[in-house]
Amino acid sequence: MNQLEERKYYEEDDEIDLMELIRTLMKHKIAIGVTTIAVTLVSLIGGYIYNKMSTVNSAIIGFNYPEIENGKNPDGSVFLKEYIVPLNVLNNNYSEYHDTLKAKKIADFKVGIKVEGLIPDAIQTRIEAALKRGENISYTPTQYKLSTKENKDVLESVVTDTVNEFINKYKPNYSVAKMEELGNYDYDNIYSLLNDRISLLKNNIDSEAKKNYVSNKLGYSFNELLVKVESLERVELQDYYSYFTVNGLSLNKIMREIRYDSEIRDVKLEKEKLQAKSQMIKNMLEEFKPTNRNLIIPNVGEFGIKIDTENEYYSNLINQYLTINSEIKDKEFIIKKLQEEKGIVNYPSEAQKEVIDQKLQVIREKLNNIIDELNKLNEEYVNAKYSDMITIVSPVIETHNGKPLVLFLAVGVVLGGMLGIFLAFTKEFAKNYRNKYSK
Repeated sequence: MNQLEERKYYEEDDEIDLMELIRTLMKHKIAIGVTTIAVTLVSLIGGYIYNKMSTVNSAIIGFNYPEIENGKNPDGSVFLKEYIVPLNVLNNNYSEYHDTLKAKKIADFKVGIKVEGLIPDAIQTRIEAALKRGENISYTPTQYKLSTKENKDVLESVVTDTVNEFINKYKPNYSVAKMEELGNYDYDNIYSLLNDRISLLKNNIDSEAKKNYVSNKLGYSFNELLVKVESLERVELQDYYSYFTVNGLSLNKIMREIRYDSEIRDVKLEKEKLQAKSQMIKNMLEEFKPTNRNLIIPNVGEFGIKIDTENEYYSNLINQYLTINSEIKDKEFIIKKLQEEKGIVNYPSEAQKEVIDQKLQVIREKLNNIIDELNKLNEEYVNAKYSDMITIVSPVIETHNGKPLVLFLAVGVVLGGMLGIFLAFTKEFAKNYRNKYSK
């Protein structure tokens, strides 16, 4: 056989083999198709499950209040990333969504809520540059990313509850209750109640943060309210106090006299203490010898205390002695005044009751009007300053860390086709093998 004939033989043989392959594929085309479809479906389902398992839901919350820049909460306590999502929020959401959670244990659920501080690129660059210089820069992020593999509804609930919990915990509540009817208290007790309420009002109003706040909507400021409160305290309240004390009015004469006796006894005890102290200083002054550098202290013994500035020390003792004796005189005046007031205590007449009730009504109405204005101004002030101290910067979004389903489709088709062809040829080979060796 020459070369031309040999080449022709091989080409015919190849052609026969190729046709045989095609006939084999066509013979098993249904099986190949079914295998391809089955593998493709398995690939798609597997890809979908993989993508679902790789899905992460995330949201961003931001803090906006002055103390955050120094790593503090609004109340001045230390701000910690670990406490952004409160424990009670995690517990409540675990109980609510327990049946739909991927994490079946509460510990796994808590660990699955990730909190990550977001550092701006400019700040990150500064931090890295400082580290290269061997320096440390303290920075508290103002935005935090909350993420979890749980479903979107769970994270939305956690984020919303976290924001509400922070506001409820740190947003100030400056609301002041109105002054109710004063009832049948005695006049001095009513005065004490009114005085305490006015003191609370002044403390509520008079703060550095509020001093320069003026409401354009309401048309007044905290300073103006403070002036009103001080005027009420200085005029109407003092007028009421003077009226019932000067006239010795009391709704319970016996109890009022008992209180006077108690106050007089307390002041007398204070006076006796001052007198004892005064006598001790007087003795020290009498024992003090400018030419002798030893000071004798009564009831203690003699100590060799060296005094370099006798005249200055003597002067200090004199000043103390005078001050204490002045206080003793004050106590004597108070005792005398209390005794005089006790002596004139009497029940009010109907006319006096009417006068004093009118005075109290005026005080109560003015006080409640101021409280109304203060509550409105407080509400506006708190909303203006603290309404955005924590906000949801970015709502919950889904992030898929898996692969596109079209990729799983392509892989399924290729693998399914190859498996189908392999099975077809395997089946054909087995058939030919049995036919050959079964004879």
